Amino acid sequence: MDGVDNPRLQAALKYASRSWFVFPCHTPGADGTCSCRHRDCQDTGKHPRTMNGFKDASVDESQIRKWWGMWPDANVGIACGPSGLHVLDIDPRHGGDESLADLRTKHGEEWLATCIVQTGGGGTHYYYRAATPPLRNRAGVLPG
Repeated sequence: MDGVDNPRLQAALKYASRSWFVFPCHTPGADGTCSCRHRDCQDTGKHPRTMNGFKDASVDESQIRKWWGMWPDANVGIACGPSGLHVLDIDPRHGGDESLADLRTKHGEEWLATCIVQTGGGGTHYYYRAATPPLRNRAGVLPG
C-alpha cells in the first residue's frame, strides 16, 4: 500500500517535502477518548506516539511511511524548532478571535498571508519562518 488514500500520510509527506520535521501523534476516538488509552488523558490527539516524541521527528520519507503504516490514523505533529518555524496558535474558546482581531487592527493584514491550518479543537495555526535567533516557545502572550 502506497498511502495515496491516506490524507494524513499525504499531509506528513507534503510537510516533510518543505523540510518540516514531522512525527505521529495520537488520535481522538469517536467517543472523545485518546488512542493512548489513558482515561485521564489531558491532550487527546495532541501528544506523540513515538518514544522520544518530537525528538523523533523526521523528514525521511521511509520513516514517515513506516510510522503511518503502523498508525494510519495518526495526527501529524510538526517539530517547529528543527523545521525553522514559529506557529501562532489561535484558540477561539479562550478569546483568540478577539486577540487576532486586535492584532489585525494594530499590524494590518499582510502578515496573515501564510500557511494556515485548522486545528481539531476549532482553532487555527499560522506558520512562519523562524527569526534568527529563533524565539522561545511562549504561551498565554494574549488571551486565546
